[in-house]
Amino acid sequence: MQEYIKMSDYDKECYALLKRNHISFTFKEPEIVEWFGRTHFMFKCRFYNKWNHKSMTVNFKTSYQDYLDGVEEISVYDVLACLQKYDCGSLSDFAHEFGYDTDKKETEEIYKACVKEYNGVLRVFQGCLEDLRNIY
Repeated sequence: MQEYIKMSDYDKECYALLKRNHISFTFKEPEIVEWFGRTHFMFKCRFYNKWNHKSMTVNFKTSYQDYLDGVEEISVYDVLACLQKYDCGSLSDFAHEFGYDTDKKETEEIYKACVKEYNGVLRVFQGCLEDLRNIY
């Protein structure tokens, strides 16, 4: 069986944060998905807080170049660094901040996905949000 996780000093710090806060990190074997016309590996990742019994799932896609190179691995740092850790504000604030057009339906879909992820972060990383924000 192939290993799907890589470990660096950043990852060790991330696992220490998760351990201190009783949060587990698991993921499933990657799927191959098309996204914006390019092929990627996608991992379904789950964070579970053992104290409050709250969880969140995120679909983490590797880069197109990783797919081309056959790199089927992720790290906990990769996933934590990409989480939405700040309130998205209103749709118009979000669109302005990230350069989206508020008249497009896809802008609202992206906005809703970011809000959903942020709400998951608030549930699972309750009590350690500031530490999580230091991972970028």
